[in-house]
Amino acid sequence: MDTTTSNSTIIYISLPALLSTETGNTPIQAYSLEIDDGFFGPFFLIGKDSMVLNRNASVQPGLEYRLRYRTLNSIGFSPYSNIFTVLAAQPPSAPPMP
Repeated sequence: MDTTTSNSTIIYISLPALLSTETGNTPIQAYSLEIDDGFFGPFFLIGKDSMVLNRNASVQPGLEYRLRYRTLNSIGFSPYSNIFTVLAAQPPSAPPMP
């Protein structure tokens, strides 16, 4: 997951490419991405795309969000990924010169 362009109000998520051995040697047909409400509540779908899933999720500053994803191929949906968390924050500004 790449969150280098994330900040306190937007989380940018880029999912990693999967090896063919991780997909049963069948092509990925879709990705499904889910996020919680920032209060460790239930997950809800924020994106489903056929090949590449790059989504921006609008979030509230200071909350920690849980995310998970799964893939779809000709065999069916994969199990969900491990849950990962992202804090909606940005690095603080540098202190003023003394």
